[in-house]
Amino acid sequence: MALSAFDDPVATLASYVPHLVASWEPPVDGPAWIQIDGTLLSADISGFTALSEKLAGLGREGAEELTNILNGCFEPMIEAVHVQFGDILKFGGDALLVLFSGPDHAARACRAAAQMREIVARPLVGVTAGRVQLAISQGMHSGTFTIYSLLVGHTDLLITGAGATETVDCESMAKPGEILLSSATAALLPAYLLGDPQEYDRRPLVSTPQVSSGIDDPATHRADADPARYLPDAQREQILVGAPAEHRRVTVAFVKFSHTDHLEDAGPAAVADHLQELVSVVADAAAENKVHWMATDIVADGGKIILAAGAPTASEDDEDRMLRTTRTIIEQTTAFDVRIGVNSGPAFVGDLGSPRRRTFTIMGDAVNLAARLMAKAHTGQVVASKALTDRARTRYELDTLEPFFVKGKSTPINASVDSATNE
Repeated sequence: MALSAFDDPVATLASYVPHLVASWEPPVDGPAWIQIDGTLLSADISGFTALSEKLAGLGREGAEELTNILNGCFEPMIEAVHVQFGDILKFGGDALLVLFSGPDHAARACRAAAQMREIVARPLVGVTAGRVQLAISQGMHSGTFTIYSLLVGHTDLLITGAGATETVDCESMAKPGEILLSSATAALLPAYLLGDPQEYDRRPLVSTPQVSSGIDDPATHRADADPARYLPDAQREQILVGAPAEHRRVTVAFVKFSHTDHLEDAGPAAVADHLQELVSVVADAAAENKVHWMATDIVADGGKIILAAGAPTASEDDEDRMLRTTRTIIEQTTAFDVRIGVNSGPAFVGDLGSPRRRTFTIMGDAVNLAARLMAKAHTGQVVASKALTDRARTRYELDTLEPFFVKGKSTPINASVDSATNE
């Protein structure tokens, strides 16, 4: 996707950030927030990791085929969201987080979700991969959502709070192929569209609602919007030079922070200050060790920060630099319950999506395992895979864990806890 002399870099970069940035200009000298009424949709697609692993051994050709297959799924999904004026806030590797605001936001979210389910149900076909069948589970909640603007070298947009938690909980409870609505979303729709109540009165969508004609895009646009400020420097450079997708070895850390929901009682200014304190520690530690800030993502009652060494650009001692980074984060953060998982291995690196909305991402089994190790960690711990610690040149004091099983793995995982982070 290299730029030609006639391409507009601003327009290119704009496709990598939410449409929200075209209507909201947060300050450049401190944290800020915006509150939006609407429906938040979380859609999780399964099957990408196995596909990535299958094509990883084919080098550049495998990366190109994977890109083509994934875009064959993402492009029509993005179009389905666009038709209903949804704003894709986050790509979580193989997941989408979409905010619908304005008139009929719940109905439009449901129509987009139903269309995405139809798209994913269609098998995809690759030259080497053959027939590929994906699956999707979706959840949504309606209410007021707070989006925070945080300074981490660039400006990162992070959504957290009770409404975001309810959205995540609905998606995690949904079965493959199911669209599960919170009671707040269900209350905005006719009862005949909904299935029987489930836990916490959540309701599955069983029929697609109609949407009033003549609804305009609720977003407004600034002529001076600068998408570059919302992208890390290394990612921006890779995007503008049109770096090709590839499989390469990466070292990945998932930094999870928890217990943000109770802070809402103190107001968004207090939450913003706490979040800024945390992300500044993470960003400074990453920059000092030349580790890349990749993205933030949504989790229940908190959030997660994804760091990478080896992508978008690589250098020596990736494993050591990541371990130094994570140790510093644990030592210096106090406001939140923080736990970290780190792993090293081959992953797909590149950008995905459509001309309307794209993302620069890393995905694959190595990335997923880092997330599983994060879930294994206790408060104040860094859990590192043996695949990572065996490659580290510096000898760290580590406490070996008993081998354990994680989702998606048929053999036990060997990992250690960085002892200095567990005191």
